[in-house]
Amino acid sequence: MWQRFKMWLINFMDGRNGTDEFGRFLLIPWLILWVLQMFFPLRILFILSIALIIYMIFRSFSRNLEKRQAENAKYLQIRKKVLQFLKRQKNRLRDIKTHRYRKCPQCRAILRLPLKKGEVQVDCPRCREHFTVNIRL
Repeated sequence: MWQRFKMWLINFMDGRNGTDEFGRFLLIPWLILWVLQMFFPLRILFILSIALIIYMIFRSFSRNLEKRQAENAKYLQIRKKVLQFLKRQKNRLRDIKTHRYRKCPQCRAILRLPLKKGEVQVDCPRCREHFTVNIRL
């Protein structure tokens, strides 16, 4: 009995998207909406939570793999940028007593400069632009 159901499920999900990183991420806003709806019984929260769970189920059972993979790739790209930003902010806080971070005016690369009060001559390692930065404590 269990083996037949297992084989049926495998055959049913063949060629379908299933769960991916974006699908698992969508659980978080759904849970938040669900909890908010319990404390604030607003119709809009209920409608949004139902729409989100329907979208999650739709994505899991979708056979349009190219679109679902493109959505997942876009999510992973955005997530990578957010995580890089958070890591950069964490490093800035860690280095606040010893370094300053400035952007190169040419290529917009973020440079980590030693804390030297006054004007500092800087060469960007990425684009080789030579510029002056005024560092204040």
